[in-house]
Amino acid sequence: MDEKRIKVFGVPSSEDRRATPSNFFYYCTDMLYVSTYKPKKNYKVPQVFTAQDSYGPVLTMKQCKEGLPKHFESLVNGSIVNLKKVAEIKKTDLGAQFIFNVDMEPIEISEYAYDSKPWIEILRSAQEDPEDDRWLPAIEYNEGNGQGEGKLIRMRDVVCIESCEPKANYYVPLYKCEDKYYVEAMTLQSYKPLFPKLFPLLNTNLVNIDQVDSAQDLIFDVVVRFKNSPLTTSMAHKYKKHFPEFFKK
Repeated sequence: MDEKRIKVFGVPSSEDRRATPSNFFYYCTDMLYVSTYKPKKNYKVPQVFTAQDSYGPVLTMKQCKEGLPKHFESLVNGSIVNLKKVAEIKKTDLGAQFIFNVDMEPIEISEYAYDSKPWIEILRSAQEDPEDDRWLPAIEYNEGNGQGEGKLIRMRDVVCIESCEPKANYYVPLYKCEDKYYVEAMTLQSYKPLFPKLFPLLNTNLVNIDQVDSAQDLIFDVVVRFKNSPLTTSMAHKYKKHFPEFFKK
């Protein structure tokens, strides 16, 4: 995997950028630092800062649909199916089945849902769309057994997306791939093994050391400045000895 070309799926903070699905990404090497923010009062999630914008995780099915290309089609039951993974749509007595070209159980839809759209035409058009080249920071999800290993998964490998509840009253998209199911990485700690270039300079951040230009020692803080950006973050005093090159004379 060429790290310079990794496009990471994420929700841009700027509303005007959210109007276009192709803006739902940042390059891995453009990450300046990661901190956290509170989308709701009872939990925090990672927030990625680049020189151009900041990005959060995809927290809702609505955000998924807004950020995904058109061959990820919403179904009446609330799930989203990757039509590039559909081999055929088979009419049944009660509606229809989406039969996949990978080893996964078909998805059933009602007769009303089948009649609501020209599915055969939509499926044919989807096969002509380019593949999604973005990656998702993800954690393996096993219902009832907690979360497993973290990895970057390709959005093109996602077969369908449904909603799940990993914690009480905490609903997030569930990405179903042929091999395993995943939820998005939702903690600062989970980002560190996924992006090895990031280093914790505080308990509340992860910093891309390659993007640091300098640091300034203040009384109660160490301010870290980045290349080609007015953004700053902080460093704990205990890390100063490890990065003497940051402190310009």
